[in-house]
Amino acid sequence: MSLRYLWGAEGREEGRSFLRFITYVAIGGVALGVAALLLALAIVRGFSREIENKIVGFGAHIQVTSYVQDQPLDQGSDLRSELAQMDGISEVAPVVEQPVLLRRTDDAIDGVVLLGVEQLPSYLRQRIHEGAFEVHPRDGGHPGLVVGQELASRLGLEVRQLVTTFALREETSGESSFGVRTPRVKQFRVRGIYDTSLKN
Repeated sequence: MSLRYLWGAEGREEGRSFLRFITYVAIGGVALGVAALLLALAIVRGFSREIENKIVGFGAHIQVTSYVQDQPLDQGSDLRSELAQMDGISEVAPVVEQPVLLRRTDDAIDGVVLLGVEQLPSYLRQRIHEGAFEVHPRDGGHPGLVVGQELASRLGLEVRQLVTTFALREETSGESSFGVRTPRVKQFRVRGIYDTSLKN
């Protein structure tokens, strides 16, 4: 019935107007669908690029570690020089990692991975919203520490506040008479807080 109506309506002005209207609606629907698809792809692509930048901003595209777990690299300075001369490598930076317990008070304590760096990655430097990147001790005081916004909120940390870290000793000389490794205790002063909108 529909086909008979359409074929019969072709010779009439109202039939041609109806077909023209249907054609415009179909074209508009396809165009709207394509536009929505392109917009969704652009959003997903931008979101993935932002996540990638955040992940790389915390670390690097390539990380070189020791074959033996928890052991420093042998001849690290020579390796750093060799890597810096390779094509496509824009920056090489040594990093020391140490799992520690970070304590502000007896009720504010959390397990974190402490990263020792010579210079804060540019991605994090741009996102410091309180304080600054200052890790060297002032006038023989405590070394500086930069923390993420979420950790600062969780433990109630503020710039210039003093915190204590506890780390297990790796050398056997730190073992007590009962064979239990005594922790290394060190204090830091919070010098900066950064915000990347990621858990840290």
